[in-house]
Amino acid sequence: MKKNAENGFRRAVVIVFVSVFLLAGLPAAADDNPVVEFYWEKAQRVGKSRDPVETGAGYSYVATSHYKKIDRKGRVENIDSVRSEYFYNWGKLDSSKTLAGDPGKFKKLDLSVPDILSSDYIRYFYPNDTGGTDLAIGFDTETARDPRPVGLFSIDRERYVLRWMYLFYPMKENYKRYSRSYRFVEVEGLIFADSIWEVGAKRGIFSSEHYRLETGISDIKIYRDR
Repeated sequence: MKKNAENGFRRAVVIVFVSVFLLAGLPAAADDNPVVEFYWEKAQRVGKSRDPVETGAGYSYVATSHYKKIDRKGRVENIDSVRSEYFYNWGKLDSSKTLAGDPGKFKKLDLSVPDILSSDYIRYFYPNDTGGTDLAIGFDTETARDPRPVGLFSIDRERYVLRWMYLFYPMKENYKRYSRSYRFVEVEGLIFADSIWEVGAKRGIFSSEHYRLETGISDIKIYRDR
């Protein structure tokens, strides 16, 4: 009974989080649904085969990030920006260069995408499957003490490629709240995150710092001959 209550609360948090992105609805109680497992495994297999890191691709892109400090009334108080170009070799970051802005204010900029599909989660359809082009699958942990993110992702129903991912971190050190969202794009058969949103409330001595970090990724180039 306690486990069900914890899972219900955590899914309720995800519902509120995702509603910001206009994905309203209630999760289906289908933790052991073989259809859910089928789509999860397909998405995992396709994701591995099209992941530029997993395939050891050589590529580059330009990332433009805006850090927006939010006041208590939800208004944007301050904005810092940086635009950088990143170069990867064999799927690993090789070098980067700043094109505009102050990179010193973005020392902990994280452009990685966690490998949710390789992790052991409780899985369920979210919202209830309507048969549309995109299929949304929710994922949760067994207990509220698990530090892994929970949330949902959507895939193309026919091709199983990732379209969106929404993550809520129930336990993150030095944060009262922390979430990340991704939108994906396909370039020459590989899948990249072309937009990353991070929303957080950092714990402070007297108050919390609320912020929104928005990153757009463009000019993606893949190098086939190395």
